[in-house]
Amino acid sequence: MMFGRGSIIQMTVPGFTLDYREYPDEGGEWTLRRLSGMPDWSGNLFEFYTFVVNRLPQVVGTGFNVPDGITRSDDTDLLRALREVVTNAVAHADYWGRRGVRIEMRPGGIVVSNPGRFRVPIAEAENGGCSDPRNETILRMLNYIGKAERAGSGVRNVIRICGDLGLEPPLIEERYSPDTVTVTVRLSRGRDRGLSDTIAALIRRDSRITVREIVEATGLTRNRILNEMEVMKAEGRLERRGGPRGHWDLRW
Repeated sequence: MMFGRGSIIQMTVPGFTLDYREYPDEGGEWTLRRLSGMPDWSGNLFEFYTFVVNRLPQVVGTGFNVPDGITRSDDTDLLRALREVVTNAVAHADYWGRRGVRIEMRPGGIVVSNPGRFRVPIAEAENGGCSDPRNETILRMLNYIGKAERAGSGVRNVIRICGDLGLEPPLIEERYSPDTVTVTVRLSRGRDRGLSDTIAALIRRDSRITVREIVEATGLTRNRILNEMEVMKAEGRLERRGGPRGHWDLRW
């Protein structure tokens, strides 16, 4: 499943399906799709996973480059949370179940579903410290490339990061017939917009303002400002143009 060809994998695991979709809005028309069985890729877990990890910073709008899908020159809390959700789905899916792994990315958030149920109570997963992986070998492979921990802290980390960013807690749903776990991370709802409005006002005054100057003007920590600006980018509200010597483009 990790390195084979999709057609060969499905001979052994008939229900094996990987499906990634990007949507430009909340409508039903996707603009990019990577699906098992398409002829232009292998259809295995490794290529699917690295493709999705590579797409996350581009869709979220952080501007960071991940050329090989694994090595990153920079990182943010928001990207770590989204990667954690994708990693959990790939590592804990019941590939002999129904529907397969499905990821939908929209400007307002990401929805990740995988077949199978939680192997520990959801409350324990949220509290962290309890690890019971369904796919031990796959998890070990992800750990080799630095994408998985064995401490059972994945769900707890996502909840913590969403709280730090002022986002709603991730919505975690366990469904039956067929058994499915779905995690929804919203990027633009349920947070105090006061800070983003303050940042926007500073940028309107000077589009070349630096992060350091924003930190000094607000009196907040650099990490808090960077986190808020990443969410503004994910919403499509803010974009950096021209690199370090460029300017901020404020959409609304």
